[in-house]
Amino acid sequence: VRVSAAHREHEGYTQNIAFNDFYLDDENDDTVKFQLAWQPSDNFSALLQHQIYRSDSNGPALKGGFDTVSSDPRKVSHDTREFYQLENDISSLHLDWSTSLFDVAAIASVQRYDMQRLLDVDRSSLKGSDPAPLPLQGKLDQLGEASIPQFISDLHQEDKSYTAEVNFTSKDRDAI
Repeated sequence: VRVSAAHREHEGYTQNIAFNDFYLDDENDDTVKFQLAWQPSDNFSALLQHQIYRSDSNGPALKGGFDTVSSDPRKVSHDTREFYQLENDISSLHLDWSTSLFDVAAIASVQRYDMQRLLDVDRSSLKGSDPAPLPLQGKLDQLGEASIPQFISDLHQEDKSYTAEVNFTSKDRDAI
């Protein structure tokens, strides 16, 4: 039996001044891995593994080109309380069996992935009703010469996958 775990945590480095006491670039990650190996005889072994990973943060601090509230690179003004959360679980079973005629190796696994994210895509405090951040110079040909609609990306991705493989390998009859 083997169990390992890790935890990483730190406060954010960049203040989102649009909200009181809200920092980006924080980290709160946990990983736990469990392994159970079993070998009841010389010709059979099994390995069961399970890993859990969790991440919960306020998201990355990326200053957008229209974030003009502060010139300090560690102070941004995003009009959204951004977050990033990830849960990932992976389990696998490895079986090895050896006979006088052939070897069998079997592997099966299952993975669950669940990610949620809220992101202020324009990375600014501009709303759709605000005037364009750049003056119009002739024809409209630059981002920022028109009003920027509030663009919030609310993502949720959930996946589950399964795999299975069985290998039969014959033994050399002359070696028996």
